[in-house]
Order: sequence, then structure tokens, then C-alpha cells
Amino acid sequence: MLIFTLGWGTFSVVFADEPLSIQTQNDVAYVSGGIGEDERATLAEMARGFNLRLAFATLEGKYLNQVRVQILDQQGNTVLETTSQGPWFYADLAPGTYTIQVRGPNEFDKSYQKTAEVSRQEQTRMIFHWPH
Repeated sequence: MLIFTLGWGTFSVVFADEPLSIQTQNDVAYVSGGIGEDERATLAEMARGFNLRLAFATLEGKYLNQVRVQILDQQGNTVLETTSQGPWFYADLAPGTYTIQVRGPNEFDKSYQKTAEVSRQEQTRMIFHWPH
């Protein structure tokens, strides 16, 4: 069952009783999740609305959640800072160059940083891997 609920500033999806909500921070829409097949399927359907996709996993292929995400613009200003609720994280950013900083949870408490070129024409995809 797939239900879309539209409201001012919110968009909710219910798939197999697991709600995913698009959040906003500093005019940046984002959503995270991907725990379980149903949630991954829901996020895959939602993906086309976002121009940045991040994925979090160990080098052995284990997906990670509770990864802290910070996105900075070219001037070093934080445009988004949150914790991902699953191994997939999507954001809709204005076109430009961003610094993506992530910090893994618990025993994977290590930080990584990458630069992302984001456009409206295609989705920028980045995978962050943690050794175990």
C-alpha cells in the first residue's frame, strides 16, 4: 500500500506501515531511511525528486544508519545538518559545489569529507564506506 499525503512543506509516504517524511532545513528538502526492503522501495520511488543521494555502508557491505550528515556551501556555511535514519540519504540542493561531511555511528565513529557538484539535470551519487 502506497499513500501520498501532500501538505504545505511536508510530504509523507506510507509503505507497509513505515512512514517516511520529507523534512526541510534552511530551504533544503531531505529524506533518509532504507531500513528493510519496503522502505528501500519507497525511497527508490521518491528518488527522482532529489539531486543528491548519499549511501552509507561498511567496506564489507553492511549498511549503516544514524550517520551524522553536514552539508556546507562554497562559502563554508552549513546548509543542512542532521542524522540519517537509514543507509540512504537524499537531499534537494540548489545547483552548486558542496562539501559533504559525514560521521559514522558508535563503533564506526570516523569522519569523512567529499566535494559534490550538484545540478538540476542529474542526481549526484556518493557512497561513504567505513572499515570495520
